Amino acid sequence: MIAKHGWGVLGIAGEQDPFSYTVGFHDSLQHPELLLSGMERELGGSVLNSAGAAIREGERFRAGDLSEAVLEGYPVAFALVPIDFYMRARGTL
Repeated sequence: MIAKHGWGVLGIAGEQDPFSYTVGFHDSLQHPELLLSGMERELGGSVLNSAGAAIREGERFRAGDLSEAVLEGYPVAFALVPIDFYMRARGTL
């Protein structure tokens, strides 16, 4: 999937808040990976894929940004995610 599209989206469901995150933005788009919390996997995947399309077209997102480039008419806030959260999500911490 990453070789074909440039990135993939992994969705995590469970008893706690679901979340989804990207894999491949860093290598394919020279952009930090994104993580979306609180949305079911399918919807979260669609939102992250929309972000990927915007990034591919030249958009860049940084911590502290508020942007409607991902969801027209709906501002999306970007924040840093602590590395230990990411490592736990991947099962490597």
